[in-house]
Amino acid sequence: MSDEIIALIITVAIIALLFAWVPLLNFICPPCGRFFAQRRMEKQTSENQKIRKQSSVAAIRH
Repeated sequence: MSDEIIALIITVAIIALLFAWVPLLNFICPPCGRFFAQRRMEKQTSENQKIRKQSSVAAIRH
C-alpha cells in the first residue's frame, strides 16, 4: 500500500471516531443505567416522605 492510501485510511478513521464517540460512550455506560439509578433515588425519596407523613399523622392522633 502506498503512503497516500495509508494516510487516507488514518484520516477516515479519525473522522469516524469524531462521529462515533457518543454511541461508543453510550455502549460503555448506557443512559438507561443512569436513568434507573435516578428513578430509584426518586422512589426512595417519595417513600421516605410518605413514611414521615404517616408518622407525623400518627403522632398527632396520640
